[in-house]
Amino acid sequence: MIAEDIPAKDVPAEKKSDGYKPHFLSATNNVSIDPDVSNVFDQVIASDKAYNIAITGPYSSGKSSFVSSYKKKNSEFAATSIDVSLASFQVDEMGGSNTSNKSEGFDFADIEKSIVQQIIYKVPSSTIPKSRFSKLANSKDTTKWKSYIFASLWLLSIFYIFNPKSYIFIDPVRPVLGKYLESFNIALSLVMISGCLLGIAFIFKYLKNNLPLSKISYLNPTSAEVSFFSESDSVLNRTLDELVYFFSSSKYNKIIFEDLERLNKPGIFTKLREINIILNNSDAVREKHKKGIKFIYVTKDDCFSATERTKFFDFILPIIPIIHSNNSYEKIRELISTIKDEKLSRKFLRDVTVFISDMRVLQNIVNEFYFYRKLVNHDQSLSDDNLFALVLCKNMFPDEFELLQQNSGKIYNAFDTADVKREVVEEQRSAIEKCEEKIEAIENSLKLSETEYEVLIEWKLDEIAKQFPNFDKWVIDNKRFNHQNVNQVIKFLREGHELQFTEWNTTRTLNDSDEYKAIEDYIEKLNLLDKPNEKIKHLKGQISTALKLISKVENASLKDMCSRFEGKRENLTGYESDHIIHYLLREGYIYEDYQKYISIFYEGELTRKDFT
Repeated sequence: MIAEDIPAKDVPAEKKSDGYKPHFLSATNNVSIDPDVSNVFDQVIASDKAYNIAITGPYSSGKSSFVSSYKKKNSEFAATSIDVSLASFQVDEMGGSNTSNKSEGFDFADIEKSIVQQIIYKVPSSTIPKSRFSKLANSKDTTKWKSYIFASLWLLSIFYIFNPKSYIFIDPVRPVLGKYLESFNIALSLVMISGCLLGIAFIFKYLKNNLPLSKISYLNPTSAEVSFFSESDSVLNRTLDELVYFFSSSKYNKIIFEDLERLNKPGIFTKLREINIILNNSDAVREKHKKGIKFIYVTKDDCFSATERTKFFDFILPIIPIIHSNNSYEKIRELISTIKDEKLSRKFLRDVTVFISDMRVLQNIVNEFYFYRKLVNHDQSLSDDNLFALVLCKNMFPDEFELLQQNSGKIYNAFDTADVKREVVEEQRSAIEKCEEKIEAIENSLKLSETEYEVLIEWKLDEIAKQFPNFDKWVIDNKRFNHQNVNQVIKFLREGHELQFTEWNTTRTLNDSDEYKAIEDYIEKLNLLDKPNEKIKHLKGQISTALKLISKVENASLKDMCSRFEGKRENLTGYESDHIIHYLLREGYIYEDYQKYISIFYEGELTRKDFT
């Protein structure tokens, strides 16, 4: 996205800066370090009891900024420390499953090689002239000519050794030397042989220095003995002597390792601790650096278990994050304060910032919101809240945002509510059918009066009593009624109680009796006679409400659907209720017209208002 994308007519010829200050995502060296904390860290660095030091904290907690700021305030520390970063090996922390296993593809040797290279290549070749690591350097023309001359002389010496009687060496000087010709031949032979041997030694040295990471472990040019490291040897093991030589020859005595934990290879920590022990046990290194070699690991808190981390590190300095979900609202208000005329709802910001606990993500969201607002919403006709919601989605879920731009993915599919709408319509039509059945039942029940239904019930009770010669009493809720107390029995039946009877002091049920089923039907119709007109009116009201809901659902947006059907929200959005995308979709901050917030609109025959 570039500024040239905006139509020229929309951009004034001369436009003053709006005063926005970009927020940089890199580590800053202006962090305020508590004097007591700085003093403690000074003691740790100067101590001979701490060689493996950890600076720990969550991602984006300010670990790198602490190191940069400490360097700025401590020039001696900065001048004697080397930064080793494995950023090129990092895996995508928030990406999809396709990138989650990238670290498995990295060879352990490649990681070790990168560490060694970053250390060795920190200094010029002149500092470690005996190193087997060759470095490219600008050579002068005179140096090139010397190389050509020496190469020519070496080839000439080889030619002479294999052709000692060649006249090209004797004839030009034969008249001059006379009786000294034989001595000349002897001297010339010695010179040629010496030159040939020196050339061979130079070639051996060149080959040794230029084999990958010095695969030669031993070389003796005089006896032509060569041995190679085993393939099972680690790169760090192969270069131990180089590392000892480096630290014994240079001013550096501190290495700051970053991003090691992102490789998911705990073995690299163990290997580095082993190297640190070897370096600090070296007399040559100790003679150069009395305080020893310090390895400082800038890493996450959970790179080791509780017991392992305290065993591995000699000292751990915790870094407390400057931002958390509880205070991210105040921080984002500070960050957006330089965006002129922003109209972000404070309630909306409070709701979304609880999902953000990464300072870099927060800073980049504000940066991108500024650019989108300038390029997409340059006429200020779109909602800042909706625009911010999409920028937030872009930063927190870049894979899903990429799919959304291609009209696919989980968010895009959430806007297709046809299945849920169909389900709702079917539910409402079913409810309408039930209401209509109830209205029909009420109307049918009106064919008889209340007295007539009571007579029918009493008749059915008599029929049941006659079927059992030893019938004694009716039983309802453990209460006994004589057969003559029919009115009380009907009263209890209308309240929904179950009817039983006693025979020879044994209580029996009537569930399978046809007469009892007929009584239940009469009781139901009898109850319908209680204010039938009001019941019919209420049922018709329910039918009307259901029909209106069906009409509204057919054209409802995702936000409307979430508002009307709380129990179906997760099914509608495709996200769990505690997910930020669920919130943005539910509240309509990301809605069906999202395209106009993520692409630049060019007005022609149609204006932006035609789409609102």
